[in-house]
Amino acid sequence: RGTIIDKVTQEPLSGVSVFFTGTQTGTKTDNEGKFSLGKKGKQSTLTISYVGYTPLKHDLNTGKSAKIIVLMERNQYQLQEVSISSGKKSKYRNKGNHAVELIQKVIDSKRTNRLQDSEYLQYDQYERIQFSLTEMSDKFLHKKTFDKYRFLLDTTSLMNNEKQIILPMYISEKIYERYFRKSPEKDMKILKANKKVDFSAYIDSAGLDMYLNRLYDNFDIYQNDIFFLKNEFLSPIADHAPAFYKYFITDTLSEKKLIEISFMPRNAGDRLFEGKLYVTMDGKYAINSFDLGINKGINLNFIRSARIHQEFRSAGDGKLHLYKSYTQSNFGINKKKGMSILGERTVSYSNYKSGVVMAEAFY
Repeated sequence: RGTIIDKVTQEPLSGVSVFFTGTQTGTKTDNEGKFSLGKKGKQSTLTISYVGYTPLKHDLNTGKSAKIIVLMERNQYQLQEVSISSGKKSKYRNKGNHAVELIQKVIDSKRTNRLQDSEYLQYDQYERIQFSLTEMSDKFLHKKTFDKYRFLLDTTSLMNNEKQIILPMYISEKIYERYFRKSPEKDMKILKANKKVDFSAYIDSAGLDMYLNRLYDNFDIYQNDIFFLKNEFLSPIADHAPAFYKYFITDTLSEKKLIEISFMPRNAGDRLFEGKLYVTMDGKYAINSFDLGINKGINLNFIRSARIHQEFRSAGDGKLHLYKSYTQSNFGINKKKGMSILGERTVSYSNYKSGVVMAEAFY
């Protein structure tokens, strides 16, 4: 038995396949990344695999029980694009496009699928914000300043599918209780625990914490307009999104009953996202997860790259609620090279309860 987590985000991975190598005996991890597996005999190796991650084999002490923690890395290999042409350049159209028809069903189902459709909702929220230096020169990395703190340079992060050494400068962790009432609308956040640490006497921790929280406001893909990094973007499932985005059905995940939709801006200069959405095939057309990046054709001051990943899980009320959110952005004075600042925000949500009404005085 054990737990499988993302090596970079330290978040548990659900749905990971775990098998005794060379056998049909296996299982999948639950929503907390945990698994339990048993078989008579002396099993020597586990095979662990997950879509988008590098497969692993884990050696075991034969004939003995074990509790393990496995770190999985995202697969950094990208397939080369293959173009097939009939001799005539086909023009992208919304009419008769199955991907657009599917997205329209997602748009039409937004009201019933989004979090705020519940009359009353409460849940717990854990949040971790980290602020680090990255893309540092060899001269900077070998400064005598770091001789006693070399361990700080052992940390890495995956950025643009490449591993980068990062130097943590500031970390903040918070636990909240969240309460939402639909009418009259009320969204309450109660801070239950807070811990901060910074590795520099030159950082204004309070000011930085406030700035980063504003910078990484909660990202709601079901809204028409999304504020991200203090800029307004059009959601890929906004009411009028098909007029601004191109959509393509790029895969079906039969095992998870999902359809993968890739999307990109029609015009490179528009303030839009690009990436992939995973839509449920159960007739509800809810978003199961998504991975977004910023359109590279737009100019955002000091921002070199950004990524947003979110996953949704069933909370027992027939809806998919936000379960995990990871946001990463890279800032630099020079947009192409030189030392930069990496900001990361990881949020996990748990203990969803809908329909629980608190006393009026509470709100």
